[in-house]
Amino acid sequence: MNTQPLIIVVAGASSSGKGLVADLLRVHGFTAFELSEPLPRLVPPGIPFQERLDRLSKLYDETGGTILIRALLEKINAHQENAKLAIIGARQQAEVDEITKTLGKPIVIGVYATLDTRFKRSIERARPDGPLTRTDFLTLTFWEYSLGLARILCRADYLLENSGERIEFELSLKKILLNITPPLPEQ
Repeated sequence: MNTQPLIIVVAGASSSGKGLVADLLRVHGFTAFELSEPLPRLVPPGIPFQERLDRLSKLYDETGGTILIRALLEKINAHQENAKLAIIGARQQAEVDEITKTLGKPIVIGVYATLDTRFKRSIERARPDGPLTRTDFLTLTFWEYSLGLARILCRADYLLENSGERIEFELSLKKILLNITPPLPEQ
């Protein structure tokens, strides 16, 4: 019997729909971990937006891009008995490589949406430490892609567009899940 869990990595730019994918994966029995979870411990909230990006960039540089996944690995390993794991928010190939090395080869799902759609969502979310202006949002987008997000999206096993209706997005994800998860045994 194969005890290797099914591992999904979800990658996408800010406000592309990664959180929605995480919620839907949880409904389908996945234990989901957000790579952004350790951020408040690593880069304190309340500092100006650009300074937060600069500090996080330095941490990424110092660790070869694995600071966030390494901070989560202990928590993820505690759930390895789960058959289905999802890691949300990869932005660097080094993160995917670390997941592959420590947990096994993941299936990578890339999520994308238009810049205008993502900016509108970002403003609606109004996160206190998030980008508040279009210039900040463009800076964040450039930063995410400079980390290597485009490389992950280009190499993803599946791509989900999230610029339209939510129901279309959910149906697209369900099709992917039907393709990658084993069928349930007949009763």
